[in-house]
Amino acid sequence: MKKIILGLAIILFILFFLRNYTKTREDNINQYNFIVSKIKIRDNGSILINDTFYSPNFMLTKGYDIKINDSIVKPSKSREMYVYRKENSNYKLFLTIKSKK
Repeated sequence: MKKIILGLAIILFILFFLRNYTKTREDNINQYNFIVSKIKIRDNGSILINDTFYSPNFMLTKGYDIKINDSIVKPSKSREMYVYRKENSNYKLFLTIKSKK
């Protein structure tokens, strides 16, 4: 019985690892370029942008001071995400966020 439980635990761990790996790899390949229109601060201090944006490679928190009308850009296969803030009708680089993975 212990071997069956151990085997199931190992299989679940492998499936969890593969799921996380594929999501991280997919996020690395994707590119982002959008304007922030809505920010929601979660209980753990992380932020959800535009009700849907979530990146497993970049942990965005309220400490980054991202605001509405900021532009977020991440080139494909980049380990950095750029936040541009509008100043005098032009967007200027405000913040560079490095990937946590």
